[in-house]
Amino acid sequence: MIKKAFVQMGFYLRLFLTDRATLLIFCISVFLFLFCMANLNRGADEMAAIPLGLIDQDKTEKSEELVRRLKSLESFLVKSGTYGELVTLLEGGEIRCILEIKEGYQNAVSAGKYRELICVYHEEGDNVATLVTDIAAGEMMYDICQAHAYFAYEKLPEGEKEKFSREEYETYAASLIGGEDFDFAFDFRFVEEGGGERREGLKSSLFYRQIVAAMAAMLFSLFAMSAMAVVCQQKESGITKRAFLLGMGRGSEAVGNLLACTLLSMVLAAVFAICVGAGMGEWKKIFPIFWTSAVFSVMMSLIYYLLAKAAGGLFLYQIAGTLVLAVLGICGFCSIVEGVLLPDFPKWFHLLPNCAYLRGIVKILK
Repeated sequence: MIKKAFVQMGFYLRLFLTDRATLLIFCISVFLFLFCMANLNRGADEMAAIPLGLIDQDKTEKSEELVRRLKSLESFLVKSGTYGELVTLLEGGEIRCILEIKEGYQNAVSAGKYRELICVYHEEGDNVATLVTDIAAGEMMYDICQAHAYFAYEKLPEGEKEKFSREEYETYAASLIGGEDFDFAFDFRFVEEGGGERREGLKSSLFYRQIVAAMAAMLFSLFAMSAMAVVCQQKESGITKRAFLLGMGRGSEAVGNLLACTLLSMVLAAVFAICVGAGMGEWKKIFPIFWTSAVFSVMMSLIYYLLAKAAGGLFLYQIAGTLVLAVLGICGFCSIVEGVLLPDFPKWFHLLPNCAYLRGIVKILK
């Protein structure tokens, strides 16, 4: 049976590879898929971030450190420039606001002050400035609290050892960061569905990568539907019947067709996994994404194989396949906004292939 299955797989692939038009369309689809996924994935971070302009009027060690922190935040897409250049971007809608680090920032922070350290310029009626200010304040809070901690330390009476100077105190405090006993941090706590705490926060680009994954699922499904149309064509032309007369079993025929379709689908799965892994800069996630995509492709290949065998002809198969593609695709997109824009769905809803695939991708990308 295994030998016959591989014979059927080879026959399927030879038919596919000798059809130059189909092969050309497949190659073009792979390259377009590569281009689209790479650009969509690269744009996920930018789409998920607040574009803002940043001006450092202080140009001191503390202000430059704040600039580095703000640029490293996933919540912000920071653009630098002169005030005039940034105002032009603001008026053109390319940035949402301008964040200005005021002159004297380092002296003010060192003195423990927390008011009038930065200015935010924005268009009237745009409340994003409040969000930007709160996020920026969180990045300044450690330095401010460290200054207040030193003032309290300075008031302590002399002990057995001589007190640290301000520079020594800050050097010692900096050396503690990352140590086993250091648990001070300004951060949000994220809780899993079961109540357990997550060690890492949710990424703001996760929603957009879910959209990318949903589009990838649609493309995998569309390819499985197109590939399994060969089964209908073989049945209508009498090839399948002649193969059965020559000793090809139904199990061997089914396994062979599924293996061939899965092998071709894995090319797209590999492209998608490499694009997402490279775009995120996390190469270790490439294989889990590839494996999840490959399993999903097998599921869709099986669904469309059964549909091709049940359909009375190629035309009916195309109509039924398009309907299945649309329904599963809509369900996949609905699962992304479930509980936010749409009410919670029954538990069976999450068993649908597209919904299960998206949940698997989200678990990998978290």
